[in-house]
Amino acid sequence: MTKDFKEKPLEYFSSIIDKIDKNCYEKIKNSVSSLLGENKTILDQIPFLEKSTNSKELFRFRALVVHDSYDNEVFPLPELVESLFANAAVQSDKAEWMERKVVQCISIPNVSAWNHVKQYDGSVLVKLYTDEDVAVCNAYEFLGFPCEDEQGFTFHVITLQKLENDCNHLIEASGSLNPEMDNYLCNNLKTVRNTLLSTISSYLRGDALLSELILYHMFSKLKLKKEGYIDSLKLGQLNFNLIVGNEVDFAERTLFPLLQLLLPKVKYLSLDLNVLNNKAFESVMDYDNGILKIGELLLTKGTHLIVDETKLNQGELNEQGIRNLALLKDLIQHQTVMFNFTFPITISTDIPIIVVSEAKSMFSMEQSIQWKPTLECIEKVEVPQDMINTIRVFISFWKHKNIEWDHDVKKKMEDFFVEKRREASKYSAQDFSKQLELFRLMSMSYGQSEFVDEIWQKCDLFYRKWQQLK
Repeated sequence: MTKDFKEKPLEYFSSIIDKIDKNCYEKIKNSVSSLLGENKTILDQIPFLEKSTNSKELFRFRALVVHDSYDNEVFPLPELVESLFANAAVQSDKAEWMERKVVQCISIPNVSAWNHVKQYDGSVLVKLYTDEDVAVCNAYEFLGFPCEDEQGFTFHVITLQKLENDCNHLIEASGSLNPEMDNYLCNNLKTVRNTLLSTISSYLRGDALLSELILYHMFSKLKLKKEGYIDSLKLGQLNFNLIVGNEVDFAERTLFPLLQLLLPKVKYLSLDLNVLNNKAFESVMDYDNGILKIGELLLTKGTHLIVDETKLNQGELNEQGIRNLALLKDLIQHQTVMFNFTFPITISTDIPIIVVSEAKSMFSMEQSIQWKPTLECIEKVEVPQDMINTIRVFISFWKHKNIEWDHDVKKKMEDFFVEKRREASKYSAQDFSKQLELFRLMSMSYGQSEFVDEIWQKCDLFYRKWQQLK
């Protein structure tokens, strides 16, 4: 059965159903999902879609959903029979019609070289035949059939899987680790963390405080809790302004390569006047061609963004440039991206951001730090490739770990806040919120999902050092 599924998928599907009706796709999806659940290696043997083609073979396609507001398509069952089951010995009800959802997708942008999957690079209309919940700015792995028709290149989906863990191909699409990697991380957390920190420090020329901050930033993920005093605080993101003085190539030649080495998706955005005045940061609907034109700020959730303010040169901003800066400001302050469908649509996202500038940033950033290297040049640490891959898995996996604190821990933190207020009246609820965010990220960097008092003390010391620099 497994061999038939891979080599003769249409015959396999025909064996599942005896009649093509409105429920046939649901039956096929359930059968395929069950088969893949029983044997997870099957999916790895199905190739990625590499080119626009008509094919009766199964392919995988990893993509970012960029537009999901098309009207549903209604089509007659004979179309399904002729396109997918032309050679199948099954009956169809010619009187019935089906409905399918259509979404526009593009191959996942800003993927680091080590995380790149060789597949079709372009815009595709993906057609969904079951009630699958897909959302803009999220990435998925689709399994199905490619097709070229009057609409252009389309992809007919059998099953799909939302890509967790920032689309890191070293981790299963579901976000789980294989037992061997899970066991290695459990037994070698200290070594993995120390190697990661020393690698960061080597790129940053020995700046210990900034190295730790970059480390915690790598685990940054927006998380909002609504109930309770502590849980109502915004936890997760660690966005900041990095001040580098006259080191105007730092963002592009040092920070960007560092993040690309370790993270699966990173975008570098230069605020050069030519970029601001001539590129569109906003995604705009092209009604003549029926597709969304992709703007610079349309990124998959979890993509780390480096904004290079040091490249901003003298000159006059045109209307496009002014609009682009406003859109970037909204992303930085509110974590929203704008779509233009002749009327504006705002969608929430989750983009960790570092703004690099010569002096204080033009954008309102709650936190900042100045780069203070202690070495004259970068002294890169030689790290074996298998350890680099382990670090990549470690970051992506722990970034999405859910850390919850019980009542006793919350009470301890509240007592800490009261004591801090006694010691220093300037210590505010906002300071407490920032320190809680930092503690959660620091705990992740140690591979700890439980409260550890030693890490809490380290967090308090680090936060005080950081604030003293301001």
